[in-house]
Amino acid sequence: MNGLDAERAEALRRARARWRAAEDRLFPVALVDPDAYRRVLYTVGALLDNLRVSTTSLDQLLDLDVDSAPLLDALPTSSAGGEDRLTLEAAFAVRDRELAAAAERERRAAAIASARSANATWVDVEGSWEAVQHTGVRYTEMHLATGRAVVATGDPYSGDGPHRLELLVLDSDTGTPIETTDRERAFADRAQWLIERARWRAEIDSSRDN
Repeated sequence: MNGLDAERAEALRRARARWRAAEDRLFPVALVDPDAYRRVLYTVGALLDNLRVSTTSLDQLLDLDVDSAPLLDALPTSSAGGEDRLTLEAAFAVRDRELAAAAERERRAAAIASARSANATWVDVEGSWEAVQHTGVRYTEMHLATGRAVVATGDPYSGDGPHRLELLVLDSDTGTPIETTDRERAFADRAQWLIERARWRAEIDSSRDN
């Protein structure tokens, strides 16, 4: 997970559950006390600014989570009932998502660069074809020359159309989505899904210069 060893990955999993629980507890305050919610947002923003300066990796974020006293001490005011800690963990949750997104962008860019160096035609940018055939996951494969991407998903709980295909256009260097299309289909029959995916790929291969 994001370059962490198994022990650190498990620590991150537990920390994420705690951080997101803090968000769940804090942000509903908006419904009953708008002034308190504005104060919470201000404090979360201030903490987040600090975290953006002091953390550039999930490893660093985990280290700060273990020893966060300096961050708490730097708060302008202190709240009773552990609210400071909840506010801090909500800020951790936001920074975690930012760092995870950055790590994913770096992973995609590295995969694309590696595939291009190997003179490949297609590159996996999300998931794997083996996994999507057996589990309810999402798999995105990008055509390196055009940036066109075939997104295949399998969802056994989606009723009549558990298998889906979608066509996107990605940045061919970063894998970032830049354009959606109206080309999307659902399939009740897995065999037809496989046939249609192969047809879409062949069509993209043949139109690379268009």
